[in-house]
Amino acid sequence: MTVEDIYNHFKKLNDENKLPRHFSDDELMKIAESEYSGDHASCPLYVYEQPQQTVEKPKYTGHGISYNENTLNEFRNPQNINWNDETNDYILKEDNINIFKGSFGEFSTCGDQVDVWIKLSDDHTTIEDMKYLTTGCIGCITSCSKSSEYIKGVKISEFSVKDLSDKVQEYLQLPEIKHHCSSYAGAAINLALKNVQN
Repeated sequence: MTVEDIYNHFKKLNDENKLPRHFSDDELMKIAESEYSGDHASCPLYVYEQPQQTVEKPKYTGHGISYNENTLNEFRNPQNINWNDETNDYILKEDNINIFKGSFGEFSTCGDQVDVWIKLSDDHTTIEDMKYLTTGCIGCITSCSKSSEYIKGVKISEFSVKDLSDKVQEYLQLPEIKHHCSSYAGAAINLALKNVQN
């Protein structure tokens, strides 16, 4: 994926009026460069993450957004990250016939990106384990962490992105602007399960 590929993607969205406002070509290139480098702080797009509707401003906690104690505890102690610091390698890898990967969020306007690895039972009917990596915000990280706990033991035939997201949101009680974050892990799991079928 090159800067030009990313630029062309955002140019198409811009031409279709799917971005928060119309951006100039120079601004689109800055967006593409920030996506490519991972430096979102200087990106013209991310200042538009605030909701358009008028809502009562939250009481800030120093984190910028008011997160509850469940969310903060989960953020401080995230579970099931797919990285082993000792071996400097993934824990779950796709070279196992029971492990499948799904990714969601590439080019998302909020910058969150989630990769999940799910381990299935030998008969491929039940999710035995899930690990993840994310470049997301606190809402996305904590949602991935809780999803990785809730998903274990779930039958593939009974999996629902909405049910998982609702359960995660019920526990974390994310602020409204972060509600979409609770669906990213579920969406990535769903894509991983489609890879099972393929």
